[in-house]
Amino acid sequence: MIFKSGTPLYSYEVVRESSENVMYINYLGASSVPSLIDSSEVMAKTIDNLKEDPNIARIVFVQQRNYSHDFSQVKMLVEVAHLSDFLIKQEKITSNDKLLNVGEFYQEAHAFFNRIINESLSTDPIKAYRELKGMLFTKRAELGARDGVNRDIENYIRILEKVVGFFDELGLIIKLKESFDSYVAGDRDIYSEIFRADIMPNFTFTRMVARVPEDSEIIKQYTIAKGSDESLVTIFKRKNKTKLIYHLSPPEYLLEENHHMLLNLARNVLIEHRPSTEEFNDPERTRQVFF
Repeated sequence: MIFKSGTPLYSYEVVRESSENVMYINYLGASSVPSLIDSSEVMAKTIDNLKEDPNIARIVFVQQRNYSHDFSQVKMLVEVAHLSDFLIKQEKITSNDKLLNVGEFYQEAHAFFNRIINESLSTDPIKAYRELKGMLFTKRAELGARDGVNRDIENYIRILEKVVGFFDELGLIIKLKESFDSYVAGDRDIYSEIFRADIMPNFTFTRMVARVPEDSEIIKQYTIAKGSDESLVTIFKRKNKTKLIYHLSPPEYLLEENHHMLLNLARNVLIEHRPSTEEFNDPERTRQVFF
């Protein structure tokens, strides 16, 4: 994915690839590496994007390298995005009607739920959940210490229990619950247990050269792969340059001209081939045709 010149930082595009929607987010020019683990801002922006486009199978942060998160990780973020919208738009947790019955706790509950839902949930869902559980524990203890019935605090507890119940269904919470005992509030290392990016080269920043620079020396040579796939890698160092040059000689570069002609002929045949309905119904037959 190549973003056009002038594309705003943090903007995204959704591309259809292999029957799935892939969200590419532009971090070219950002001051830090995009990380769901280290950055609450990156997590919040990503969840906001998923509120707009929830049908995403994979997310790729585009920078000097591409940082790709697969469906299992994206699904957990989509659940958080859905919960945020659900609590605000359907449950209306922060509305006057919802908090009308908490009486003396109205101001406290309104400020607390606003902070949890509108700030903490998108930036740090684990912290938001732990604060909810902590508030629930506090109010239950406060209720037990009071004499007689107090409807206001009982209603507040019911709302807290309901919201905690919604959080309990999040895949992110389910996966990380066993790690809560060692969790320190605000420590984002806990997210490293579930968010792992596949780091791939961004070929926008890759340049091919036809010749090896003359003012260079060989630092190292080695081969990769085996048999007919064996390729030679040579590492060069140029004078007064800190970056090394990697020169790859793949096996197809060693083919004779008549072999290249055969490959081009075969490629053209495959391009022109239009599979019939019968071939689509019989994948094994299709494999044999192309073989």
